[in-house]
Amino acid sequence: MPKDIVASNNNIFRDLRTKLEDGRRQLFENAVSQLAEWLKSDRAYYAEAKPQIIDLIEVFDDRR
Repeated sequence: MPKDIVASNNNIFRDLRTKLEDGRRQLFENAVSQLAEWLKSDRAYYAEAKPQIIDLIEVFDDRR
């Protein structure tokens, strides 16, 4: 995976985590929807992304 794409995706993951942790329901729901869309793509599951995806799912589980 090209480094610029990985860096861009890292920013997306960071933003999603921030929204999941924010505490405002609307931001949480928006982040969950964005993550669900992301996970529909086979391209989402590259090696560097998997730990971050797991982290986001754990944050989601802790906050729901």
